[in-house]
Amino acid sequence: MVCDEVGAERQKRLREAYDAAMKRLLTDKYILAHLLIACTEEFSGCALLDVVNGSFDGDPVYGEIGLDEDTTNPCLAAQSLGQEHTTSTEGRIAYDTRFLVRVPKSDAPIELIVNVEGQRDSSLPYPICRRGWFYCARMISAQKGSVFVHSEYEKIKKVYSIWICIDPPKYARGTIQKYSIHKEDYVGCLGVEKSAYDVASVVVINVGESCNANYNGILKMLSLIFRTEVQIKESHEILVNEFGFPKRHFNQEGAMKSWAMDLEIAAEKKGFEQGIEKGIEKGIEKGIEQGIEKGLLDMTGRVMHGNGITLERAMVILGLTEEEKKFVRLHLDHPVESF
Repeated sequence: MVCDEVGAERQKRLREAYDAAMKRLLTDKYILAHLLIACTEEFSGCALLDVVNGSFDGDPVYGEIGLDEDTTNPCLAAQSLGQEHTTSTEGRIAYDTRFLVRVPKSDAPIELIVNVEGQRDSSLPYPICRRGWFYCARMISAQKGSVFVHSEYEKIKKVYSIWICIDPPKYARGTIQKYSIHKEDYVGCLGVEKSAYDVASVVVINVGESCNANYNGILKMLSLIFRTEVQIKESHEILVNEFGFPKRHFNQEGAMKSWAMDLEIAAEKKGFEQGIEKGIEKGIEKGIEQGIEKGLLDMTGRVMHGNGITLERAMVILGLTEEEKKFVRLHLDHPVESF
């Protein structure tokens, strides 16, 4: 009844909704402030509200704000921070979030350019830190014409590229890595101020399960926001009480769309595996079909009961087709025999 093509189309729609919701969440000043305090030495030890209220140069945004530059056409020199960076020779990249921040209450003004990316796919053919370094390089080169001109390289602002991996491999979950530039003396020893070469860092955060007792701080906060082990209402209470978020801070629909994608993947994987197992006994084709249908019912039921919403609302959030809606209404109202 529920064919593979329909399931693939639904997953595509949910991925798009999930990605959009993730990008919206990664413009939230409270989330970004926690990331800055936890992942940058410049903000380490700063008070949360000092960062939220006094560090951001405007409101962080996501979207398709153009940013063009090219050495062959100085008229296209960048004038402002944008979320999309294009050059005629190097191509186009679009940042999830990129913003300028100032360290609060510092003796000398310290400004950083920070890029935050959400990464859902864990099966990449390259190390994520390599991509982070590429983004750092582009953020540095983009400063010519806006932050400095000609040979004013002393004005280059330090950049950070912070990557939040939502569903990393099990062996990597609950870990954070920071990659930075360091000086080595090959012959003799020369004192050089760290600020002369410390112009870029990449941070990779591998989010783990929300319920793991060993996860604290930024790992716990991010797992509550992006993973599904803790229901949304409970996670919001923890974020308010433990992490200083204002009450009713998150857009419920945006949060549910984010979580729905995780539920979709988990439920369909579970249903597919169950279908395969049963298919060994009853015939592979029939088993797979039943597995997908079971995953669809599990997914819808968890979204509905986990968020305290109606069946119709859950189906809208999950983007089910009319055929799928009929199937879910029939079988959730009249549960089918387990297989």
